[in-house]
Amino acid sequence: MIVHNLTQGSEEWHEFRLNHFGASEAAAMLGLSKKVTRNELLKLKATGSSKEFSDWVQKNILDKGHEVEALARPLVEAMINDELYPVTCSDGRLSASCDGLTMAEEVAFEHKQWNEELANLVSQDILPDEHWPQCQQILMITGAKFLVFTVSDGTEERIATTHVFPDQEKFALLKAGWEQFEKDLQNYEHREIAEKPQAQTIKDFPVATLQAKGELTVTNLQEVLPKFDLFLTSQKIELVTDDDFANGEAIAKFSRDTAKKLRLTAQATIDQISSVSDAVRSLEQYADKFDALGLSLEKAVKNEKEARKNAIISDARLKWMEHLNGINAELGKVHIHVKEPNFVEAVKNKRTIESLHNAVDTALANSKIEADAIAKEYRTKLSWLNTQSQYLFLFSDLQQIITKPLEDFQNTVNARVNEYQAKELAQKTVDDIPKSNASIDIAKSFPDSTVIGAVGSIPVSQKNSLIDKPVEHKVIGEFLAARIWKTEKDRNTARAILIEFEKFIAMRSEAKIRGEAETV
Repeated sequence: MIVHNLTQGSEEWHEFRLNHFGASEAAAMLGLSKKVTRNELLKLKATGSSKEFSDWVQKNILDKGHEVEALARPLVEAMINDELYPVTCSDGRLSASCDGLTMAEEVAFEHKQWNEELANLVSQDILPDEHWPQCQQILMITGAKFLVFTVSDGTEERIATTHVFPDQEKFALLKAGWEQFEKDLQNYEHREIAEKPQAQTIKDFPVATLQAKGELTVTNLQEVLPKFDLFLTSQKIELVTDDDFANGEAIAKFSRDTAKKLRLTAQATIDQISSVSDAVRSLEQYADKFDALGLSLEKAVKNEKEARKNAIISDARLKWMEHLNGINAELGKVHIHVKEPNFVEAVKNKRTIESLHNAVDTALANSKIEADAIAKEYRTKLSWLNTQSQYLFLFSDLQQIITKPLEDFQNTVNARVNEYQAKELAQKTVDDIPKSNASIDIAKSFPDSTVIGAVGSIPVSQKNSLIDKPVEHKVIGEFLAARIWKTEKDRNTARAILIEFEKFIAMRSEAKIRGEAETV
């Protein structure tokens, strides 16, 4: 850990914030932040000048709560019976700005302004997903034994705390997440993020007026109908941008409302007099036209949004397959199997093009992180297995056993290799043991099918099995393979002793047979 003596607002401080991956940004990096999306963080890192970026950090992260934090620090110091000092530190490109750290670097402190909902959770020792990435990155960089996560308004009456302890799995997830973020940062392509589109206001649109008493007495149809025609023919049906979608939805609603009003006016006119059929027919015709425009735009908006969504998902699926295929091509002997990100679920309830992109990009990044973690584990196992390269033929089921935890995988490999070596050595020992001259002489002295003795006739087949009984090397191999040896030397020593013991038994049996034969 490197401690940095930086003055807030200085050029050095601006540069540091831009060029490091801070703990306060970790939740956004993992797509867990409710305030900043992952794509927004990428844009800020990739395109913002150091000052612009640091101003954003200052406004959104640092300014709020400094005063309350200072009031809360002594309260936490009293709890841990030690002093806390604010510190900015880093480990490589990862950094953390601690609200407090003890001199011995054993206890860290992170403070959040009072929030009733958050305080209730923390008082139950529940840390929401949005906050664990920051806490764990602080613990990872500082090496502290635990972190006191605090929610308060700076008073003793309103303060809630919980202890957060180091989690090695979360450390690994943070490291993998930042590695993927850095790759995405290097390949960043600027995508303009527009403000939420606002539909254009439809101003000075004429209202049809009809009054009748036996005959039409007041009408302005000659004036308004041309304006109706102009409006209907000037609407944009082909939608491209978010603004187009917003305008399309607004005009569709307006057209539906206008059609309804025209029908009401027509009906009101009919109620006044029955001799105004031409005027009523005109209103009804235009009501149908406005309805048709509204329906057309509604369909266009829906279809185009669906097409955009499908295109974004298809592009993400292609990128996912490229990433997965690249990993599997590199591994060669084995393949990783990771479920495709659920892009359809990710885009659920997303209304704008930008929110669709962010949801899909975040889901893709998280799945890449998961795949890279598995690939890293497989590489470690394959690298270790290559030290036993002469025995690779024993592992035709490598794809299955590589999914085991590392220690189980190594034990499986060692057991197979040990068993194979034991069988090889047993066979070699059998082949190398010479038959004694006595055994050969005995065999030659019995030309017929039996050996005559005091106990009766012994078939030659039994005689030969007694004289040339093979050493039970299979049993030795099973014995050695069934046990875990501290060192290869220990295993080889045990094997040598067992083989010598069986030789001894075989020689005793041979001597006994020889003595019985001589007696006969």
